Amino acid sequence: MSVQAGIFNFDGAPASSDWLRRAGLYLAEFGPEGKHTHIDDSLGMLYRPFHTTANARCEDQPLILASGSVLMWDGRLDNREDLIRSLGLPVNCDCSDAAIVARMFDTYGTASFRRFIGDWAISIYDPRQRTIILARDYIGVKQLFYSLKGETLLWCSHLAWLAQSGGVFEICPDYIAGYLAFKPDAHLTPYQEIRSVSPGAFVVIRNSSVTEHKFWRFDPWRRTRFKTDAEYQEHYLHLLCQSVRRRAIRYRRRRTERASQSA
Repeated sequence: MSVQAGIFNFDGAPASSDWLRRAGLYLAEFGPEGKHTHIDDSLGMLYRPFHTTANARCEDQPLILASGSVLMWDGRLDNREDLIRSLGLPVNCDCSDAAIVARMFDTYGTASFRRFIGDWAISIYDPRQRTIILARDYIGVKQLFYSLKGETLLWCSHLAWLAQSGGVFEICPDYIAGYLAFKPDAHLTPYQEIRSVSPGAFVVIRNSSVTEHKFWRFDPWRRTRFKTDAEYQEHYLHLLCQSVRRRAIRYRRRRTERASQSA
């Protein structure tokens, strides 16, 4: 998988290029296919890719959106065809998942997150509001951590780098208690000063304050009711075939791309 990291100073101080350099070296083994950085005054973003499709090789993240926002995406879209249709793009569009996500965010804003099916983590800088948005898929397969100290925000998809990138961290007693009870709260980490973006949620960080918003919630009271066993069977087979088809399409596409590259 690809990795991402970033730094933002809310007081307007220049972003530390040395922090990004050291992050690039530390994260190289997780994103071995190059290093891309974006530095703009108080903002610094780092993306180290691990490409899984050919069209992903055609992009250089971080992406600059039409709105001026800057976006980093690490993930896989299982419903890219549905999103392409919703954007009015050609069905045979060969743009990358990140490009589709960028178009969706420019069109729908944070409401687009609930429409992304797959494993993903995303970070966005909005220069108009001087705001950082961090979001994570509803299952929480991809990781995304952040630390806000004073006027400086650091974030990364690897907890170890934030813990080793400088500073002294206190052990989080709530995480330890939850761990011993086999279920720590999703937003906690072993470190008091480092938080995780919760699954199915996004955090908005503005003026050194953090607000969490849920874009998906599990509904334990929702029931699927049919009249006959045959209808339950039909519905189950539909969902199973849909899941397998989405993964199979991506698998066949990767095999075709690899064959064309080796030809």
